[in-house]
Amino acid sequence: MRFWAFHMMFVTLPSIVFMTYAQFQVDKIKTVEKNVDKLLEEAQKNQDESVYSSADYVRLAKKQRRLGMDKKKV
Repeated sequence: MRFWAFHMMFVTLPSIVFMTYAQFQVDKIKTVEKNVDKLLEEAQKNQDESVYSSADYVRLAKKQRRLGMDKKKV
């Protein structure tokens, strides 16, 4: 019985760890997308075209590059 419990742990643990990591990354991507959309929507309301050079947008763009969102196919 111990062997099978040990075997099941080694078989299922990698997939559980991967699914947890993947979900964490997806949540980070969704958060960044939501923040960018909110920032661009605010700029559109104010008719501000300098939003792309603001510190908030630059910070979010760096996060997008780090997460690989700049290579995402649309």
